[in-house]
Amino acid sequence: MTGGGAGADRGAVPGPEATRAGREAQQRMVVPGFFATLGIPVLAGREFTVDDRAGAPNVVIVSDALARRDFPGESPLGQRVKFQGQWRTIVGVVGDVHYQKLSRDVEATIYAPPAQRGSWSLQVLIRSAAEPTALASPVRAVIHDVEPRATVISQNDMRELIRRSSVEERYRTLLISLFSVLAVLLASIGMYGVTARAVARRTREVGIRLALGATSAGVVRLLVWHTLTGVIGGLVLGLLGGVFAVKLLSPFLFGVEATDPMTYGTMVGLLTFVSVLASWLPARRAGRLEVAGVLRGE
Repeated sequence: MTGGGAGADRGAVPGPEATRAGREAQQRMVVPGFFATLGIPVLAGREFTVDDRAGAPNVVIVSDALARRDFPGESPLGQRVKFQGQWRTIVGVVGDVHYQKLSRDVEATIYAPPAQRGSWSLQVLIRSAAEPTALASPVRAVIHDVEPRATVISQNDMRELIRRSSVEERYRTLLISLFSVLAVLLASIGMYGVTARAVARRTREVGIRLALGATSAGVVRLLVWHTLTGVIGGLVLGLLGGVFAVKLLSPFLFGVEATDPMTYGTMVGLLTFVSVLASWLPARRAGRLEVAGVLRGE
């Protein structure tokens, strides 16, 4: 069990150089064990310990985003930043975290131990395999044993908080998914109809080829190949257009790249299959027709 301040105040974070003056960062108060509890990786340096108390050297831990922004090409460990009017030494770098929404870019963040600050509020974070509802009463009891005057304002399940933060994005994604499925369905139906009609119109040509000695299998392969050449050209143009359009979808994608090969491969495979089927069926029927009847237009 660990705790962390919920504040997300913004303040100037000038570094040791004047060029860093005025840059902003999220400010958070966290106790030892905070990063391990939330699974935030420590990329360099160390976490806070119980020795980071009042009277000890003032220290902070910074996020990777702040380290890249304010200390490009150098290690931030041992460097100093001004935090809430005090110069503090950076002792660690941790991974970036989406504290607000997944759709928002990660922000540069500075973490400080609350013991080296005056007043502060506390959020208790518990990592457990048990259901959160089963822990509510025991946690309240422990908190009141430690501080009888403490007031527990609310209790939340982290999974529920994450779900709430992405409600709007999930709704938009659902709409996009539904319209995408509809678009693929309409495209498949349209492609099938156009391809089948184009092949059927070549029935007389098929009869002539058969009369000149072509085999039914050869005619089918020829018609399918002619269809595929057009389909391949269309797919190439579609993929090129998709590459330029993926930036519009990026804000709605989490855990998958906008250029995900599996997605593109599935769509290409589906449309290719529909085209082959649409050309193969009428070509197969045409190849089985009586040559004399075809030539007479029957």
